[in-house]
Amino acid sequence: LTFNIGERPTFRRFSTPLNQKNLTPFSRHRDDTLNDEIQSIRSLLDRASSGGDRDRASALDRAEKKLRAAQGTRKSYKMETRLVPDPRQKQMFENKLKRLSEQLSQCANDMKALRGNQQRGELFVGARGDQTNVRGEMSGDEAGNMMINEMNDIQDKTKSSIMNTKNMVSASKQVGEATMEELLRQREQIRNIDDEVMRVDDNLNRADKLIQKLWQADGHGQVHTVLRVRQHAAARGRHHLHRDDEE
Repeated sequence: LTFNIGERPTFRRFSTPLNQKNLTPFSRHRDDTLNDEIQSIRSLLDRASSGGDRDRASALDRAEKKLRAAQGTRKSYKMETRLVPDPRQKQMFENKLKRLSEQLSQCANDMKALRGNQQRGELFVGARGDQTNVRGEMSGDEAGNMMINEMNDIQDKTKSSIMNTKNMVSASKQVGEATMEELLRQREQIRNIDDEVMRVDDNLNRADKLIQKLWQADGHGQVHTVLRVRQHAAARGRHHLHRDDEE
């Protein structure tokens, strides 16, 4: 856009797109930058995998920052590669971008695995409590041994819990058997009471029949005597029933 004061503005069309001649050097710069960032991330990951917990945490934090920066570089590299005018150079940069993207993805996966190991190590240290080694001095072997010891402790507690449950079941079974024996004894006692009641009823029925015969044969005098005997027998029967109920 060019114009002079007092003149109408005029537009001038450029013969080539803006910065098109400089796209190839820009892509080479992104290529070198992304490659250096990936190498730096790998170096930090190697340091994190071989160092102690404190060095691992510091190296992973730095590698994570480098990874975010490298992902930004990769996006810029991809956008600039699309604008390269030469098809052969464009294909070359796309192949390089694909290779570097795969390396960057591998770095991200390695970092995720190291983060997981770090978190598991921190859990082991937290469960360890006040033992001798501190968090930063715990090795992988120690963490593995600690996990095995904790598993054995859990198994011992489980076995103890199972034994307690078996003892409770056995005690409940004994209580049930004792209750069943008591119920059977009470049932037998009730059966004896029923037998005694039936015997008393039979005696009363025989006494009634005897009274009727005496009434018909000997008159009222002997009947009164038999009635007194019957009342005495009935009273004795009720006394026996009352005593059995109390027992």
